[in-house]
Amino acid sequence: MTYYIFLENGKLNGAGQCQQLTEGVENIEVSEKVYNLYNAEPEKYIYSAEPIEGVEAVGNNIYPNSEYESLLKEREQKRIGKLYMTKYDFYKYIVAPNSITYDQLEEIINSNSDIKAAWNLCGNVYRGDKTLCENIKNFIPTMSDELLTAIFKEFGTQGE
Repeated sequence: MTYYIFLENGKLNGAGQCQQLTEGVENIEVSEKVYNLYNAEPEKYIYSAEPIEGVEAVGNNIYPNSEYESLLKEREQKRIGKLYMTKYDFYKYIVAPNSITYDQLEEIINSNSDIKAAWNLCGNVYRGDKTLCENIKNFIPTMSDELLTAIFKEFGTQGE
């Protein structure tokens, strides 16, 4: 069996067992191992026509992407930022367990026009919303980023 990774405009752009005939696409023949590695995590690899100093190619000018871990962290941060919960769940799981009453929450909301607008104009609270999530931490000394994120992961819903 023959395996290919496709190169388009200097970037890896898919893989297959048949050559791609699209104009501008170069078919790089690779071993089954390299093909499987690339298919499992395509962003983990890059193409470089020139050798990359200190980095071993996995095959035919295909190298591990030195920015791959950063890409994964960035993607995870975006995913976490899209976690959301209803305002009631936010109160039930984050505010009330920290001995803040609903009346106290209203005082916090009304103390800042940005917080008030975010609370009143939104149906849900998103983990990535700095206005609400970052400010609520000012009123709950024990609330760390990690704890807030863990609560959203446990009780929140993944947004688009």
